[in-house]
Amino acid sequence: MAVALGHLDFFFMGIDGTMAVQAFYMISGFYMALVLNEKYIGKAASYRLFISNRFIRLYPNYLIILVLNIFVALFIFLWTDGTAAAKMQNYLIAYQKGELNIIEAIKKTLPLEISFKKAVCL
Repeated sequence: MAVALGHLDFFFMGIDGTMAVQAFYMISGFYMALVLNEKYIGKAASYRLFISNRFIRLYPNYLIILVLNIFVALFIFLWTDGTAAAKMQNYLIAYQKGELNIIEAIKKTLPLEISFKKAVCL
């Protein structure tokens, strides 16, 4: 929560986004050390076993989401004849050049994002 609100320059319970990310890395590092020291000892003390277990646990989910995103993006691109992607790109370029302020950029891109989310829910 602190990271998300940090992008809006808010503090969450006195913690800014940078501190929250650093705390996450610190805690996850201690946790990974705990897992390596507790689970992968004795006959199971193989770094290769640890990496293969992580790969099997994490990457199938990533691949499923990647394939779903590709299908949804292709559906929206073909459904709008590429106009939605071109509009979004033009708005982002205008924002980067300083031709749009953040509120105008959100007003212009929000309908495209909502239509994307509607397509996902179909």
